[in-house]
Amino acid sequence: MDEILKVTGVSKQIKKKKIIDKFSFSMSEGEIVGLLGPNGAGKTTLMRMIVGLISIDEGEIIIDGYSVKDDFVNAIKNVGAVIETPELYPYLSGYENLKLLSRINGKQYIKKIDEIIELVQLKKSIHNKVKTYSLGMRQRLGVAQALVHNPKLIILDEPMNGLDPVGVKQLREYLKSVAKEKRVAILVSSHILSEIELLSDRVIVIADGKEISGAIKPSDKNRSIYCIKVNSLNDIDNILQKEIINRNFDECSFEVELSDEEVPQCIRRIVENNIDIYFCERKKEKLEEQFLNMLQGGEENDKNFVK
Repeated sequence: MDEILKVTGVSKQIKKKKIIDKFSFSMSEGEIVGLLGPNGAGKTTLMRMIVGLISIDEGEIIIDGYSVKDDFVNAIKNVGAVIETPELYPYLSGYENLKLLSRINGKQYIKKIDEIIELVQLKKSIHNKVKTYSLGMRQRLGVAQALVHNPKLIILDEPMNGLDPVGVKQLREYLKSVAKEKRVAILVSSHILSEIELLSDRVIVIADGKEISGAIKPSDKNRSIYCIKVNSLNDIDNILQKEIINRNFDECSFEVELSDEEVPQCIRRIVENNIDIYFCERKKEKLEEQFLNMLQGGEENDKNFVK
């Protein structure tokens, strides 16, 4: 697959504080990458550097083969982005905002505009002036602006803010289909674990402007820790042919990491070996566990690392 975005050793310092510190990652066409971190971790600053809203102190950002530093116009022409609050013309309608952006990009995607309006649930208010929109409606229109000109790279900073549960699900499914069918690379930032887990192919964790681990792979994020209580722990390792993470002899229980597909197989093997199961409970999402472990590990290595 073609590489769409390459970020190499970028750093940014503001008022003597290092906001981004030698951060590197890359993205390929058709890939959805989640940028996950606590508030103040540097997610938005990194995205602003990628789209040229703030300068790069050191390092390099290449978009579709073009340098953001040296050839900004060509680098940014195939990028759609919503960084922080969407920038909109308040005295134009939502529809006029989308048409204007479409013209700026050289073509009018009228059918595309109608499709996007339906997606972000603005059909009833799309011809009202933007100054009358609520915060959630402005957020949805901003997402529509990022999608309307068929970009090769989409960058969305907390895109689910202001959307109701139905809108969140629709947007997630649309982004997945765009990535898969049109081979668009999508970078999404969030501090909400569940949304990043459901949407992303790969997750990069950031804290204090640094990548604190390698990317979490899909095989990792789709697994969970299960706590299983039984009437006997005898030979449980051989029965399951799995590594037992933690066993509690007092409560006669154990923990094991399983994918959704492995859960019924695990239960079946236990029962077939004449062991009674009292309960089987998903203890913690794998992504959540890894994320918290990464932050805790950072604190152990540097007490000031995660603020």
